[in-house]
Amino acid sequence: MSTTFILCGLGNPGEKYLATRHNLGFRLADSISEKYGGRWSHSLVDFLSSAVRVEGKEVLLVKPQTYMNLSGRALDVLGEERPVSTRRLLVVCDDTALPTGQIRLRRGGSDGGHNGLKSIIDHLNTEKFPRLRLGCGPVPEGTDPADYVLAPFPEDEVRVIGKMMRSATKCVETWLRDGIDTAMNRFNARNASGTGERPDHRQE
Repeated sequence: MSTTFILCGLGNPGEKYLATRHNLGFRLADSISEKYGGRWSHSLVDFLSSAVRVEGKEVLLVKPQTYMNLSGRALDVLGEERPVSTRRLLVVCDDTALPTGQIRLRRGGSDGGHNGLKSIIDHLNTEKFPRLRLGCGPVPEGTDPADYVLAPFPEDEVRVIGKMMRSATKCVETWLRDGIDTAMNRFNARNASGTGERPDHRQE
């Protein structure tokens, strides 16, 4: 059995998608890799990977390179090298059902209309894996959902997204250190600052 945790950030490969709403999963994986001194490997066609150590745990960061609707193929390829335990897997994706800047951690559930999650559910043959959703706001009336998620954030939301990335990183660290229940209780609500993290009065 693998003792490595896997964080699979969802997005679309390519420079033109880099700053889009649909690439929030990639952005979080990049942020964690940079914070913990990881280096992305380009050796495999179906995904990029970066091995880091977070909160004393070995974590493999994964970014599928097959476009969103085929994201699950990366876990198939990875599973040929090492077991993929759904208890140690965290999938990170954007979510138009959440206000911009809000995050939500869940043990499992449906794909909610997200093609990347749908592909992973199909490939794993289960909905029972943790996922961290990063809010990018509702699709405006009269706007094509594909156009909305494939567009970059407007300038007035850039700061909010930066705060969300920091909060989501803390959520991942809490998940690794203290478990999913603690992470859900702490981060599944918006506080006054809009970071998506409940105030924590513990002595750090």
